[in-house]
Amino acid sequence: MSDSTQIKLLKENVLLWNQWRQQNHFVIPDLSGANLRQVNLSEANLSGANLSKADLSGANLHKAQLRKANLQQAQLKQTNLSEADLIQANLSQAILTDANLSKAYLSLADLSGADLREANLYKAYLLEACLRETRLERAKLLRADLQKAILIKTQLSEANLEKANLTQAVVQDIIAFKTNFREVKLIKATLSNWTINQETELEGMITDSESSKPEEQKSFAEISLKNLISSDVNQSYQQSKWVSRTFPTRLNNNPLSENPQESPHSQELAQHKLRAERLKNLIS
Repeated sequence: MSDSTQIKLLKENVLLWNQWRQQNHFVIPDLSGANLRQVNLSEANLSGANLSKADLSGANLHKAQLRKANLQQAQLKQTNLSEADLIQANLSQAILTDANLSKAYLSLADLSGADLREANLYKAYLLEACLRETRLERAKLLRADLQKAILIKTQLSEANLEKANLTQAVVQDIIAFKTNFREVKLIKATLSNWTINQETELEGMITDSESSKPEEQKSFAEISLKNLISSDVNQSYQQSKWVSRTFPTRLNNNPLSENPQESPHSQELAQHKLRAERLKNLIS
């Protein structure tokens, strides 16, 4: 149960709140389930606080201290968390849609199962962060630092990761339709089972071969990237055979097909194979 006195003090005056925190540094604030919608909490000291299931939608937490805070299942929709200290914070299953996390410090933070669709993570620091089953569709991760981060079963469709640093990251079983990976660093990264499409941008990705390492010392990132591309082509081929076998009449009669005997899916497969070959040449 949250402490109503603490909530009242926090809402009324952040400076007095910070003084109280300094004088009572052994007290862990209980703000669980608190209604803090659209409250100005800029630079508030909320380190270690229990904010689980709290509603902070639209609140201003610019440069707030939230290190090791419990924000599990918190509502943070459209919240300003720019430059906030969220190191080791628990944000699992939190709602952060359209939130501003630009230049936020999220190293070692738990974002598993969190919803960050359309969130702004420009230049955010996510070193060793856990992004397992996190929703990042249409999120802005331009130049984000994701070194050693865990991205497993992460939803990345239409996200922008241009020039992000994923050195030594684990990126497995992701869905990345129309995702921008242009100039992403994948040095010594572990990659497998990516689901991508023709609009996924992979140009200029930096792997160990681009880091002037000897050819015989290619990293698992390069090998896995080649494998995932060829695996994706093979999976598309198997899917194409299944579709053609299941819906032969519908596909063969499709007016968009240049060849009446050739299904649109097989045309897409041919394009996909050409794209895969181009990507293999890119990283070889």
